[in-house]
Amino acid sequence: MIKKIMLLLVAVLSSTLLYSQKSVNNYAYVIVPTKFEFLKTADEYQLNSLSKFLFEKYGFTVYMDNEVPEELLQNPCNGLKADVIDHSGLFTSKLVVTLTDCMGTIVFESKEGKSKDKKYKVAYNEAVREAFEDVEALSYVYDGSAAEVATVPVVETAPEVKTTAVVAVVPEEKTAPNKELVNSEANSWIAKTKDGLNYTVYNNGNTIVMELLYTAIPDVYLIKGKDALLYKNDKGIWLISENDGAQMKTTGVMYLTFQ
Repeated sequence: MIKKIMLLLVAVLSSTLLYSQKSVNNYAYVIVPTKFEFLKTADEYQLNSLSKFLFEKYGFTVYMDNEVPEELLQNPCNGLKADVIDHSGLFTSKLVVTLTDCMGTIVFESKEGKSKDKKYKVAYNEAVREAFEDVEALSYVYDGSAAEVATVPVVETAPEVKTTAVVAVVPEEKTAPNKELVNSEANSWIAKTKDGLNYTVYNNGNTIVMELLYTAIPDVYLIKGKDALLYKNDKGIWLISENDGAQMKTTGVMYLTFQ
């Protein structure tokens, strides 16, 4: 199981090095969250359902984040996370549509869709439809690029491990922990989220230690700004794994409380 996770995640960590000019056409899927951050409840004003409908209308294959297919779980960099950002002012509702890749990089950002209607449901509907005019203008056609980058064999056979070349899994118990990143079980740090996907980790002094980025793989996060990741092993322990350029090494244990 650990080998499978590590192979998948090396694909995530290395994919940004294989192509720098990104286009929405490189990605096979769009994932729409069930709840946008600026709204109070899931699919409030039917805005999430409308966004899914509009992406599908303009040619994308779309899933809600609670129905992600197995193929995308195995190849998270083959999809884009959709979001609607609220830029509203006092008298005008303003919404922007974004598409973000598996490394947290914004690949697409629309113009501001605007509405001056006083009713939120009407205003948000009008604003998001105007913002989606830029999505329509993309004339999206999937070209398979991200799949070529992200796909990594997941069958745990010796030949596949040898041909992967980017990773050699080091047994956890034989690696020395990175003291700067290790806390104690009695001194658990807090991971807080605003969007339910990405987390900011705080130590007991309320100082930011790191930011964790969503990967679409359960219990696996990229560590922002580092060629590293945080994942939960089969025993329920959070481990930090870093890429030293030749292999992924488990460098420490992280005790976290998620909020």
